[in-house]
Amino acid sequence: MKGVTHEAMRILSACRWKGNVRELDNAIQRALILARGPDRAGRLAPDLVPATNDPTAVEDLNEAVRRFEKQHIERILAETPDKKEAARRLNMGLSSLYRRIAELEIQAT
Repeated sequence: MKGVTHEAMRILSACRWKGNVRELDNAIQRALILARGPDRAGRLAPDLVPATNDPTAVEDLNEAVRRFEKQHIERILAETPDKKEAARRLNMGLSSLYRRIAELEIQAT
């Protein structure tokens, strides 16, 4: 294999990798195994659906609010690693922030 197409890279970059590197590795290995033709252009798994960053892409209001809240908290935490300051910027208590991080499964450092 000589490389990855831009389309495949876009799809791989847009996916949420719950299994992290191992899941990504498995997806790439599967594409290589299913490769056909002289250029060995593999196929990504059909169930590999890119995660959308657009909270309005779902019809359910609760899910849209949850996605927006998660993205907003992740952005604030990226800008402000200090959780006390992040809670202040979000206008919420520190314990509430920790609870929302756990509930929304945010990977905070």
